[in-house]
Amino acid sequence: MIRYFNTGYISRYLVVFAIAILLWLPSILYPSPYVGRETYAFNFFTYLSISNPLFFTIISMVFTLITAFMLNLYSIKFNLSGKVNTLVWALYILISSAVVGGFHNNPITITNIIMVFVWMNLMNLPQSTNKIITIYNSSFLIGLAALLFPVLIFLVLLVWLTIFVHRVMNLRFLVVSLVGIATPFFFIMVWFFFTGNLHEQLFNLISYFKISTEIPIFDNVLNITSIAIITILTLMSVFGVLAMLSEQNINTRRNLLIVVLFFVINTAILVVFNTNIEFLLTLLIPIVLLITYWLNQVRRPKVYNIILTILLLLILVNQYYTRLPNFIP
Repeated sequence: MIRYFNTGYISRYLVVFAIAILLWLPSILYPSPYVGRETYAFNFFTYLSISNPLFFTIISMVFTLITAFMLNLYSIKFNLSGKVNTLVWALYILISSAVVGGFHNNPITITNIIMVFVWMNLMNLPQSTNKIITIYNSSFLIGLAALLFPVLIFLVLLVWLTIFVHRVMNLRFLVVSLVGIATPFFFIMVWFFFTGNLHEQLFNLISYFKISTEIPIFDNVLNITSIAIITILTLMSVFGVLAMLSEQNINTRRNLLIVVLFFVINTAILVVFNTNIEFLLTLLIPIVLLITYWLNQVRRPKVYNIILTILLLLILVNQYYTRLPNFIP
């Protein structure tokens, strides 16, 4: 599987698209409403998922495909995968279906496409001719994603650490990042002020930052097994990538370090603030990038080909088995 998707033939794209259709078909035929935490500023996403779950599920699938394609494209550009590669796209589609239910009908599929642009801007920082604009754009996009899920505002730490990793430290950059992330909130608060909801919405915003001590609970063995395999692959990839950093050239080393920091900061946000299983989707981008890079470096990929094949079968069975009663007249 690894070698197969390490090429960019049109047939590979068709295979990935076919896998996506197979994984999403049960959710499209029998859509379920999103039952996780409501979005903060754009409640119509939650309303749409309840009033028209089929339409919102299709939107989620389209955004997932676009996000996977763009992530694959930028991973090639920043030397995190081969020059012709579809493995990032395939893994993103696969892992985004790991848990049945909210993974296919979730506003986080919309925030992830925003985060791809954030990551792209941060990677482009050393080559940017106007670093202030690049940093502002990254921070503004984080603020935009945080309007959906406010805890994502802490991803501004990723902007600051990226500035440090690329060694372009400047006090103005830190100030610009704060201005950028605050801009979407400024406009939404002005809107709330003129609609008379400012006081209520401020308390609502604060409620999103409640520290959680609960542990997400998965509802079946297939979900648990799939997440366990992905977790093991992710941890092996993180430590494997860190171990090989010294062997890489300076640009690749910095790019990989930024992806690791992306993963660590997102994981910390998840652990501290959120217990919704669906919020695991925010980890998709760094997880897929790390696993892809690491798998491309292993000398004996046969074992991992078997593991990925088993994971694909588990996720496919899980998607159809969970909705099996709906398929039986």
